[in-house]
Amino acid sequence: MNLDLFITIGGRAGDGSFLVGDILAKIFRFIGYDVLTYRDFPSNIRGLPTYYSVRVSNKPIYAVKDFIDYLVTFELEAIEYFKKAYSENTVIIYDNSIREVKDLN
Repeated sequence: MNLDLFITIGGRAGDGSFLVGDILAKIFRFIGYDVLTYRDFPSNIRGLPTYYSVRVSNKPIYAVKDFIDYLVTFELEAIEYFKKAYSENTVIIYDNSIREVKDLN
């Protein structure tokens, strides 16, 4: 089976988004997959947007993918921010008790 996933976790500095990304990366590495991570964060200011991306594959990885497979977000701004990186198969996971997202076009 061919596995090639690109997962992005979006949130705010201090909300645990980096912890989630680190845990995912460690789990996939532990079970034998090749893992590449990328972090985007502000300089030590709590509450500003942060993003952690994890690419997982059973083949060697040399770069991130063009499109996100899974977006896990702790804030709705990430849904809009990554809009250009969505494919028709992108899965978005977020807390809809904050606000429902109906249309991403």
